[in-house]
Amino acid sequence: MSPITIFIVLGATLIGVAFGYYLRYIIAAGRRGSMELEVKQMLLEAKEKVKNIEEIAEKKIDEAKKEVEKEIKEKQEFIKKSESRILDREAFLDKRQQDLDKEIEHVKAKIENVHSVKARVDELKSQVDQEIERIAKLTKEEAKIELMGRIEHESQEDMVVRMQKLERFGAEKLERKAMDILTTAIHRLGNAVTTDVLTTSIALPNEDIKGKIIGKEGRNIRAFERATGVDVLIDDTPGLITLSCFDPVRRQIARVALENLIIDGRIQPAKIEEQVQKATDEINRIIKEKADQAAYEVGVMNLDPRVLMVLGRLHFRTSYGQNVLQHSVEMAHIAGLLAEELGADVQVARAGALVHDIGKAVDHDVQGTHAIIIQVADSISGGRPGARRDSVENYLKRLTDLENIANSFDGVEKSYAIAAGREVRIFVRPESVSDLEARDLARSIATKVEQELKYPGEIKIAVIRENRAIEYAR
Repeated sequence: MSPITIFIVLGATLIGVAFGYYLRYIIAAGRRGSMELEVKQMLLEAKEKVKNIEEIAEKKIDEAKKEVEKEIKEKQEFIKKSESRILDREAFLDKRQQDLDKEIEHVKAKIENVHSVKARVDELKSQVDQEIERIAKLTKEEAKIELMGRIEHESQEDMVVRMQKLERFGAEKLERKAMDILTTAIHRLGNAVTTDVLTTSIALPNEDIKGKIIGKEGRNIRAFERATGVDVLIDDTPGLITLSCFDPVRRQIARVALENLIIDGRIQPAKIEEQVQKATDEINRIIKEKADQAAYEVGVMNLDPRVLMVLGRLHFRTSYGQNVLQHSVEMAHIAGLLAEELGADVQVARAGALVHDIGKAVDHDVQGTHAIIIQVADSISGGRPGARRDSVENYLKRLTDLENIANSFDGVEKSYAIAAGREVRIFVRPESVSDLEARDLARSIATKVEQELKYPGEIKIAVIRENRAIEYAR
């Protein structure tokens, strides 16, 4: 390429570059001018908006100012009216106070006048009394005694007749009222009477179970009778075993324990003791439930839990063939009715009636006292036809007396009257009673029974002394 051509190309390039920069400058200048116009336009619009906002704000300020001025004016008018009312009330009170002061002065004057009149009357009365005493030659007290004596002498016969009439009428009225109250109480509460029995029958699934219950050489049946204190009667009656005991609590424990043993199938001395303990716990739970139910039924709340446990044992006790807990609940209802009729404390009467026989759950010989209403309720509950049977009660008392005599000797752990009272089994503590002393103890108990009890036939006294060593391998 020739130098001229190169020179021409370079010149064209420089011209092109210069022209490009010039065009860019023109375009930039145009854009800058356009932006300045937009900024100016925006400034004008902003100033217009500010002006409008200022006008609106000034308008709202004027309105708020007028509203406040109006409110202030109304409050000022209200204050003026209130001040006016207060001034009027003060004026009225001042006038009222003046009237009261005048009335007080007037009353004081009347009181002074009354005092002067009373003093004059007392003076005149004293003069009249003195004149009467002078004329009658008697003092006032002497005249009073003389007058009363004459009236009493003249009216004595009439008074005696009147008093006899009132006494007879009062007695008849009280008797009718008492009969109405008792009749109402009896009619409003007449529960059915159910008597308890001294034996409990248990059905067996098969005859083979009798052999298991008896055990080898009678080991199981003796262990069961010892643990429960009941007689187990196994006869030829198919599918049936009878438990006999005068104490219904023991009989229930024995029933539950034997039924559980039959279900379990493993009948041996260790299992017997375990099931008897479980049955005892279950019966204690039933005792608590029955006590809570009885207390709730009669509306006696907040009894001590220990009292409830003793009360619940009455569910398994009888008195002359009548269930003692049912009798106590019935008495509580009757006592409440009587107390309501007589205007006495209903809650106290119900509570007293509910626990009146609680001692019988501890010892059959304990005979607690009764309050008056409770005595009446007891007579009503126990006196209904068929409610009680005297022969059953005497029989149970004799069995309890046998156990009490045995328990009164030192060294006795527990005793059971069994075989309808023909035998007493006595378990002694081996560390307290030796084998020789056990024989003497049996003789002493038999002698005391002969001296204190009346009974037909003879009673077998069996004293049992057993050593048992227990240890645990851990």
